[in-house]
Amino acid sequence: MPTIEIATSQKVDIDYTLAETKQRVLAGILDLVFLGIAFSLQSMLLAYASPAIFGTRTFGFLFYFEYLMYFLLMNTYAGGQTFGKKLIGIKVVSIDGKKLHLGDHLIRMVLRIGEVDACFGIVAILLSAITERNQRVGDFAANTVVVNARPRSKFTIDDINSIGSIEGYTVTYPQVKQLTDEDMLLVKETLTRTLKYKNEAHQSTLGALAVKLAELLDVPVAQKDHKAFLHTLLRDYIVLTR
Repeated sequence: MPTIEIATSQKVDIDYTLAETKQRVLAGILDLVFLGIAFSLQSMLLAYASPAIFGTRTFGFLFYFEYLMYFLLMNTYAGGQTFGKKLIGIKVVSIDGKKLHLGDHLIRMVLRIGEVDACFGIVAILLSAITERNQRVGDFAANTVVVNARPRSKFTIDDINSIGSIEGYTVTYPQVKQLTDEDMLLVKETLTRTLKYKNEAHQSTLGALAVKLAELLDVPVAQKDHKAFLHTLLRDYIVLTR
């Protein structure tokens, strides 16, 4: 599957797998099912409460407005995900790694009217299928892509298990058992990137991770030896969990 590197605010690249067109279509269908059920219940309540006020045209305008607001507000305040995207496991992210705001999602929503609603999604589906990053017009305009929600790790559990020899090893931080394999993969990837990219941004990220884990485990960490601390956590984790 095609991937994309998204830089974080600390200038550390995270690999994501681009969402496939079929995933985006399925997420859209699930959203329509959800909205259809919600609108049906709402229409029954409104018709019962005020049958003289809410005619067919009024219902149409009201529901289409709510439909647009659903995509705008859900994507904005739920981390780039609607209910459909969350169920499928995809989300909208900025290509340059910045946090997306209401204005970014507003651009996508406005262009959605033309490339999705006005033509039954044909334009959006075609563009998503043929463009390099599976983008529709709204994505190009807002500088966004749709990716699988979980980053694509370059490492596996085997990579963790292969770290040094553990024979005769004495555990320093037994609290590390609180952490998960995914936490350890993040530690491994951070250490590897810091070794590969010797710049201040990666060193800062490594230090922040060490401090965060030390706080989480309630253990001290040497201010100038963050790398050794993280290596120790990795070895302790292997001994205690393998």
